[in-house]
Amino acid sequence: MFTFASLALTLVLPCVLSQNTQTPNCLADSAFNWVYNSRKQNPCQVTEALGGACNSGVFQVPPLDPTRNQVYVGPTIENQNKCKCSTVFYATLSACSYCQTGRLGIVFWSTYITNCTAVYETVFPANIPPDIAVPHWAYENITQTDNLNITLAQQETSQPESTAGPTPTGTPSTTNSGHSSKAGPIAGGVIGGVVGLGLVAIGVLLWLRRRRRSTKQQASLGGEIKPPVLLPTGTPPPMIRPVVKHGDMPFTYNSSLAVPYSTGPTTIYTTGSSQLDSSSYISPNFTGTTMQTTPARNYPGTPEV
Repeated sequence: MFTFASLALTLVLPCVLSQNTQTPNCLADSAFNWVYNSRKQNPCQVTEALGGACNSGVFQVPPLDPTRNQVYVGPTIENQNKCKCSTVFYATLSACSYCQTGRLGIVFWSTYITNCTAVYETVFPANIPPDIAVPHWAYENITQTDNLNITLAQQETSQPESTAGPTPTGTPSTTNSGHSSKAGPIAGGVIGGVVGLGLVAIGVLLWLRRRRRSTKQQASLGGEIKPPVLLPTGTPPPMIRPVVKHGDMPFTYNSSLAVPYSTGPTTIYTTGSSQLDSSSYISPNFTGTTMQTTPARNYPGTPEV
C-alpha cells in the first residue's frame, strides 16, 4: 500500500517540497529511453516545467519511494489549476512515475480530476515554457483508457514535439507601433483627398449648370444685350409704338403688359388665357406672329438690341 498522507503533499505544496526534494531521476535502463524527449529531458523535468506555467515558473515533483509503493494523487480543491487538470500534465506525470519504478505510480485519470473545476483533454491550456519539448505521446487521449497507454506512447516517440513559439527578434513592438501610428494619418489623408475631389467636382458641375442656364437665358433674349447708341444732347428719344398681331386680327398694345428685359423668365400675355412662354420669345424685332416694334420716322437713331 502507499502512504496517502505523504503523497497528498506532492501536488498540494510544491513550493514547500521544492526546498527539500530534487527532481526525480529515471532508472538507468534502456527500456526507459523512450520517455526522454529530443532535448534529453526526462518526463519529470517536463512535468515540472508544465506545472510552473501556472505557478510563476515554480513547481517541484517529489520522487517516489519504490519501497513504500507510493503513487501520485490528484490536486486538492485549494491548489487545483488548469495546468494540473489537463491530460498533458497527467500523461507526463504518469511517465515520470513509470520511469522511476517501472510501473504506473499514479491514480486513474477519473480519480485524479475529482477536485478539478475544469478539465482540459488532449490540450495544454497554458503557454509551453521555453527550453522544454513536450513529447507527442503526452497528447494521447487518456480518457478512453483512464490512464497513460505505455504501449501506444512507445510507438509515438518519433512524432513531432510541442515547444514554445519562436521568440521575436529585434524590436517588433516598436516597429508595429510605428506602422500603427501611420495608418491613421494615411487613412485620413486618403479620405480628405477623396472628399476634396468630390467638392471640386460638385463646384465644377454647379458652375457649368449656371453657365448653361445663363447661356439659355441670353439666347431666349436674342443674344447679348448691346448698349444703345448715344443720341445728341437735347434730342428726344425715339417713339416706339409696338403693335401686337395675332393672325389677321390686330390688337392694340397694352403698355401695362410690357415686360422689361431681364435675365429671368418672361411671359407675355396676348389674349384670354393663352400665353407664350419665354422659351419661344426670341427678339422684339423678329418677323413672327408675336410682337413687332416700329421705330418713329422723325428720329435718326434707333436703339440696338
